[in-house]
Amino acid sequence: MFFNDFSLEEALYRIPVVIIAFTLHEFMHAYTADRFGDPTPRSNGRLTLNPMVHIDWIGFILILIAGFGWAKPVPTIPRNYTNYKKGRIMVSLAGPLTNLVLAFIGLFILHFSHSAISQSFILLKFLNVFVSINVVLFAFNLLPVPPLDGATLVEMALSPRAMETYRKIKNYGIMILIGLSFLGILSYYFNFVYFIFIKLSNWIFYGLDYIIGLL
Repeated sequence: MFFNDFSLEEALYRIPVVIIAFTLHEFMHAYTADRFGDPTPRSNGRLTLNPMVHIDWIGFILILIAGFGWAKPVPTIPRNYTNYKKGRIMVSLAGPLTNLVLAFIGLFILHFSHSAISQSFILLKFLNVFVSINVVLFAFNLLPVPPLDGATLVEMALSPRAMETYRKIKNYGIMILIGLSFLGILSYYFNFVYFIFIKLSNWIFYGLDYIIGLL
């Protein structure tokens, strides 16, 4: 779904979606770190909704042509957090969960306004791309591979000794991701997460439809 449909038209739809998704993802990392007492994102100018501050051009281009990519990581100093472990977990989750919420909002609009939206191919296509890209970013960033957010979550669950061993793969993170992509594993993973997301969201929407019908 995410790797076999690239075209110039597809890229044009992805550009505004990626700008929104990347910007809010990184902003929420910065905002959460700031709330936990770390002034580093604010002092580095990352506590902003200005997309140009957050975009990594290699990651930006990659997501346009391959379906996955990354933005500029928000610099943080975890020892500044008022609660170190909770801070690291919440800051790491803030970005991916933002993309999950954005995907849900997009699907919500598609479900409850489909009759109106279906009259506009451009809007319908935009919302479908919006949902899929945000699901990809959610799933991609939760992979337990450094330097992704999922790696931090794994570190927080490990003992200090196991954490040191795990950190040794940090220098090989990009190579691991390239290997997973080359083998097609990322594609299967993204499609699986997308399938689960759609199923769970539809159950929620059908429940809402049932409740609304009773009113």
